[in-house]
Amino acid sequence: MPFNRSVGLIVVLPTLLLLLTNPAKAQTGTLAGIIVDGENGETLIGATAVIAGTTTGGATNLNGRYEFVAEPGTYTLVFSYVGFSSVTVEDVVVAEGEITRLEIELFTEALSYGEVYVTASVLEGSEAGLLRDRAKAVAVSDAISAESISRSGSSDAAAAMAKVTGASVVGGRYVYIRGLGDRYASTTLNGSTLPSADPDRKAFQLDLFPAALLENIITLKTFTPDKPGDFSGGLVDVSTKAFPESFTLQVSASMTYDDQASRIDNFLTYTGSDTDWLGYDNGLRALPEVIENKDPIVQLPRESDMRDLRRGTTNLIRTARADSLNTFSRAFNNVMSPSFASTPVNHSFSAAAGGRLTLFGRPLGLTGSLTYGRSYSYYDDGVFSQWRLIGGDVASIENLFSTTYFGPDPDLDIITKADPKEVESFKNIQGRDEATWGGSGTIAFQPSDNHELVFTALRTQSGVSQSTLLSGFRDQTGGATFVTRALDYEERALQSFQFRGEHGFAPIQIEWKVSLAQNSQEEPDLRFFSSTQNIRDGARGIDTTYSLGGGNAPPPQRYFR
Repeated sequence: MPFNRSVGLIVVLPTLLLLLTNPAKAQTGTLAGIIVDGENGETLIGATAVIAGTTTGGATNLNGRYEFVAEPGTYTLVFSYVGFSSVTVEDVVVAEGEITRLEIELFTEALSYGEVYVTASVLEGSEAGLLRDRAKAVAVSDAISAESISRSGSSDAAAAMAKVTGASVVGGRYVYIRGLGDRYASTTLNGSTLPSADPDRKAFQLDLFPAALLENIITLKTFTPDKPGDFSGGLVDVSTKAFPESFTLQVSASMTYDDQASRIDNFLTYTGSDTDWLGYDNGLRALPEVIENKDPIVQLPRESDMRDLRRGTTNLIRTARADSLNTFSRAFNNVMSPSFASTPVNHSFSAAAGGRLTLFGRPLGLTGSLTYGRSYSYYDDGVFSQWRLIGGDVASIENLFSTTYFGPDPDLDIITKADPKEVESFKNIQGRDEATWGGSGTIAFQPSDNHELVFTALRTQSGVSQSTLLSGFRDQTGGATFVTRALDYEERALQSFQFRGEHGFAPIQIEWKVSLAQNSQEEPDLRFFSSTQNIRDGARGIDTTYSLGGGNAPPPQRYFR
């Protein structure tokens, strides 16, 4: 699936505007510092730092630190805390684009305070901000912040959810809450429901969200009236990065080494399209046009027709069917078997830029982010075996398994009634190549202090190419080596547009959202190719014969879904 131009513009345009326009930080300064107890030196949580005569200020976090922005100028600051005497600091100079730091000590004193109103922004991506929200939340919840995601080294949202209490990740992409299946969980993006692309599961595939695009992930374990009513196990709300208070530019890159898959020359793979590295197929694996939506359906030759053709006893109808089969066969990609190649190390990078501008004298926030990753996994020591119990009735077979796991029962004579027999055993080799990228852009505007409008666009793309080779014996092959090959490609994409707003009409707070999300999953040209191989040492030397089709080796198969 090719890159959507509209999403590309949303991601790139905010970044270009930030680089070509002076950010809001050049018009303001920052006041920051720490407030401690003057008697024992311990930090004070929730102490306030306010510009005298205004509501501009901030409160200290769990580490006793405060930070807020102000216009350049000279101010008088008031520092206060319940049960402590306030401290006033005059002639504090705030310079444009600079940080003024003040470390304040407060001492206890029995005083009577009036009301103090403080207006400040909460850092939703911090641990302190999430702890504050959890303390006030009505529902039982768990949360993981951008700070924790970064520290844990998680590459995507699914890996980050593995760190959340009560959540388990299945298959590297599906999240179960409190042990309940996918039908009992829901996923939202910034509060809007996300659809599932998997036809067999309700759960959303969380590995589609690269970690660099995330602000936080909140898991609700109890229902509240303001949430969708289609979950009973849990609700996973993924929040993308909001616009920052000042200009930021972050670029990161990482490499990981896997001793089984990195820098090896025998990585199992197959020739794909030129755009596999971007996570999508360029049409190489598409169903040929001569077959797609064919109406009426062309009747291919039967086995008896092919036998008559070989004998020379045929007619025009059988010849036409054979010609159709030949045309259809040549229209397909003829790669049916994996090959070996060399691999680099796993690698990824991300870049994000954000800042504030002014529009009509009001703050305008812009962010743009892009992330890309390529990873490889490989093993060549897999074993796949199938056993069959020969003889005995159902009860004896059940007893055989019970004695296998819990010890023999001397009262049960079952060994002579049912014997296990290995009917097939294969050596399993598999290579997996995954390319993932994602981009997001956000434009936020505050027409007034109590109103905010936000537009967010997000696009993620993931493509996985997997090659599997099984070789060994089957009971039906009469001693011949059975070889089967599977070539698989899975392409997934998520595209989301969201427009939301917050409006304060004291004492009422109104929030609304309008979103459009499209989630897709395609598996074009899934191929299976099996054969048997007989090696005979005859009078003319070693004779190797390959057999296709028949009961021992099914004919080649291709699936498009």
